[in-house]
Amino acid sequence: MRRFKQSEWLPFHQAFHDALIEKGFPFDPDMNHPESEGVGPIPMNSPEGVRMSTGLTYINLSRHRLNLTIKANVLVRRILLDGKKAVGAEVESGGERFTVEADQIVLSAGAIASPHLLLLSGVGPANQLQRHGIPLVHELAGVGQNLRDHPIVPVVYKVKDDFP
Repeated sequence: MRRFKQSEWLPFHQAFHDALIEKGFPFDPDMNHPESEGVGPIPMNSPEGVRMSTGLTYINLSRHRLNLTIKANVLVRRILLDGKKAVGAEVESGGERFTVEADQIVLSAGAIASPHLLLLSGVGPANQLQRHGIPLVHELAGVGQNLRDHPIVPVVYKVKDDFP
């Protein structure tokens, strides 16, 4: 992850930024902050033009591990719990449903799918789960609440040929 320093901005970046500040938009030095709002440099995870995805950054480095199985096109339906401990997952692949079990379960499905899976698994606010007919396994207020995304409006423009 990298944030471009203002000293690295090209003149047209600075001009665009200054024009928005002049119009009253607040300066936003950290677009990953929970209360982010305004104009500023977008954090990038693409050193030398290559986007560093989870696959490139983590999974490819771990494929050789004997304690790791990677299978494509598998949809997790819900997390299986023993009390408050995750012990497996009910999954679907090729039209077939089956259970995957492990000593250690890591839920990493993003800001939307992770709470969704927790709720489908019976973890969350009791009244919300009851409304949808999901048996309560563990009442946990806040699951699925206060989600934020990074709405970014890219502006594509061409500068005059004589402007660097």
